Amino acid sequence: MKDITLHSRRPSVPQRRVFLLAGAGSMAGAWTDTAWAETVYPKRAIELVVPYTAGGTSDLIGRIVAKGLSERLKVPVVAMNRAGAAGTLGMKVVANSPADGYVIGIGGSTNLGIAPLLMVPPPYDAVRDFTPLVMAARAPFVLVASPQSNFKSMEELVAFGKANPNKLNYGSSGVGSSHHLATELFTRSTGFQATHIPFKGGSENVAQLMSGTVDFMFESSSSILPQVKAGKVRALAVSGAERLPEISDVRTAKEAGVKDFVVESTIGVVAPAKLPQEVHKILLTALRETMSDPSVRDAIDRTGSGAPPLGNDEFSSRLRDDAQRWRKVIAEAGITGG
Repeated sequence: MKDITLHSRRPSVPQRRVFLLAGAGSMAGAWTDTAWAETVYPKRAIELVVPYTAGGTSDLIGRIVAKGLSERLKVPVVAMNRAGAAGTLGMKVVANSPADGYVIGIGGSTNLGIAPLLMVPPPYDAVRDFTPLVMAARAPFVLVASPQSNFKSMEELVAFGKANPNKLNYGSSGVGSSHHLATELFTRSTGFQATHIPFKGGSENVAQLMSGTVDFMFESSSSILPQVKAGKVRALAVSGAERLPEISDVRTAKEAGVKDFVVESTIGVVAPAKLPQEVHKILLTALRETMSDPSVRDAIDRTGSGAPPLGNDEFSSRLRDDAQRWRKVIAEAGITGG
């Protein structure tokens, strides 16, 4: 045996002694990126930033993902709530953290696709400042009407809106919210005008719809389905690509004739930009295994959102497309941060 000492090309990695058979003629046992990563990462706890308060959908999904990652990476993955500024405070923490895989975060349609576009200056660039990893959940919106209205279908609502400009009003959980922008996109896509009435949150928004103060709105399926099933609001259409199993008789907006109108709220896991390739590979493998676990998928379904199809790798392109779409809607509608 010939004793050869190899030096790691990374100064922080201790030297290793590798034994090669004499006359092997190559350094086949030398370090590869993957071997380095498997030895070095992860060696301590990972923080998963949840940029909203405890108890909400993003928080619940973040904790489900953190548990699954911890089991696979064999280190603690701790979900930390860092709420504020429509989820941008927590995302700014992720964007400004070292790109070493020890700080990752829960990002999605609001804190990556909408909120930074309404801030001057923007706290970060959703495409440039993050490494998207996997989509963890997605949920469409449901177009719902007041039970006091006579609208039985999306077509009836649109026809009335076209014949009576600005006679209809719609509610949202605030200026620049995903509900607000989804409705702006819908009215522009269908060619009618309606008056926006923003409220302080989703619960107040829904209460005002049930009382008849507002005529219609888009609300996330996870929030509004209980009221739909109880007959307290009337579902007219679903904004997603497919119908919802819980209200399978309600068509998608696209089925009802609104071309290219597919809007879904997405939640996924992101890391800082320029994540090293070897760390990216380990994280991505662990996340994909987590998202393939039936118990994880069932837990996400119970939050009111749906786990994406297995093998879904569209999170990165979805974030880019959302940023382009909402930037255009915001500009055309003249929306400013509220």
